[in-house]
Amino acid sequence: MCTSKSEDNDSPTFPELPFRLTMSSVENCIYRGEGNANVVIALPQEYKVIRFRKSLPDNVSPDGGKQRAEREVEFVRFVASSFLGQYTQIPEILHHDMKDIARLMEVIQPLRPDKRRNKEITETYATKFPDYTFLRAKYDSTLFRSNDTFCVEIKPKQGYLGDIDRKFQKCPYCLTQYHKFGRV
Repeated sequence: MCTSKSEDNDSPTFPELPFRLTMSSVENCIYRGEGNANVVIALPQEYKVIRFRKSLPDNVSPDGGKQRAEREVEFVRFVASSFLGQYTQIPEILHHDMKDIARLMEVIQPLRPDKRRNKEITETYATKFPDYTFLRAKYDSTLFRSNDTFCVEIKPKQGYLGDIDRKFQKCPYCLTQYHKFGRV
């Protein structure tokens, strides 16, 4: 995917790929899983995954998540690729119709864990990544000695106290972890 500079400012513009979640494409999707912020759907025919952003219904992004998706792509392009070089593939930005997202949510709802159902896909922009869970079809005993397949998930966390947080004894990430495990 290429970026180009828009004429009226210096910010990059990203081409949006139309990807209609038609009935047949929804039927061919596989619910891969989800965390607190994203739902991941696999497209096994393409060896790709689509990461949809979730939020509470009253916390919908006014631009449908477009800026967030662009920041994600820029992070991979400029930060992750500087560490992982040729092993990095830049994600694509997809734009969906809310009717199609509602249909997808209907199909995956029975598969979702109860504790995750308080949030739904509310943004119409999503990112499409290579599905790194697929290994080569032919087993090779030297596979893990080569550079062919590996996957790293980097989850940046704030591990320091900013000026506004100095009233707490722990950083925001630690506070979240302590709260999650009932240690606060």
